[in-house]
Amino acid sequence: MATQRFRTSRTQQRRARQRNEESHRNRVFFVGLAILFIILMIPTYGYYSIFVAPPREWIVKVNDTTYNLGYLVKLLRIQQAGNLALGQSMNLSSSPFSIVNGLAENELIQQAAPRYNILFNEEDVKKEIQERILGDVTEDETPLDQLEREFQERYSRYLNLIQLSEPEHKEVVIFDMHREAMRELLGEKVANVLPQVYLLAIDLPTADNLEEIAEEFRTEYSRGATFSSLVEKFGTDQEAVRVGGEVGWIPEGILPEVDALLFEDLAIDQLSDPIPKYNPSTGETIFTLYLVTDKSEGREVEKGHREILKLRALEDWLIKERQTNDVDTRFTSTQYEWVAKQLELSDSSS
Repeated sequence: MATQRFRTSRTQQRRARQRNEESHRNRVFFVGLAILFIILMIPTYGYYSIFVAPPREWIVKVNDTTYNLGYLVKLLRIQQAGNLALGQSMNLSSSPFSIVNGLAENELIQQAAPRYNILFNEEDVKKEIQERILGDVTEDETPLDQLEREFQERYSRYLNLIQLSEPEHKEVVIFDMHREAMRELLGEKVANVLPQVYLLAIDLPTADNLEEIAEEFRTEYSRGATFSSLVEKFGTDQEAVRVGGEVGWIPEGILPEVDALLFEDLAIDQLSDPIPKYNPSTGETIFTLYLVTDKSEGREVEKGHREILKLRALEDWLIKERQTNDVDTRFTSTQYEWVAKQLELSDSSS
């Protein structure tokens, strides 16, 4: 009996050791499998993080609609192709940021368009695209079938050049159509007659002794020197020198940042102090001297100024829309670097 209990105990011990050894082997196997999985996932994750994830990252959100990094690259490639056709290079320091902002604005306009009865059908969009591809061609000059063939050939080449599908390009065109229609609609409120001033101006050269230059200009002007002669002496812009600094009649609202100065503060023939303004093309701050030589309570607004005022009306509307909608833009330095790399690759392959 004792011998049987001893054998049973030995058997149980042996089985326990076997279970422990099997459990240990299983742990080693699964740990090894996990390590192997991690090793195999490193290149996969690298591929995902470099090529798959970035295009899906959203950079613009307007209410429930988002636009991702990949869409931004597509829009930039359109601009890149256009610049290439003109023999110009794209300004990468500003273009991505302006397009991100434009995406938010265009989506605001598109979402608001039905409220203003701004609607387009397929025929409207096709007509707009045809005009962009073929220009202003009348049907009397060219047979319809020939016109359609020429359009399809040119359109196909254009889509290939900008690397967009037809639906993607249509979406961009519809954005533009909504924006232009909204600008025209809001522009209807722009008055045909507005207060205006006759303006002369000079951008002073950027220098450490800016105050000395401004004071010398003011001193010579107060002693009787003409504005045009001083523009010739101090000016660096050849066109401004050519016209003697004359800007001409300017309606209220064209230069909103200095409206109060031009229309209220400055007397006729009174020279202003140097007024700073930011130049987005160079990233510098420019200082300008203004001179008003005449004022009118009401003059007819010329076509060029009217177009600018329409744009101002749209900008004011967009500011208000941003305040009443959920708008978020996120464009980081890391995302910028990724975008620049994609454009560099597409540029080198073209």
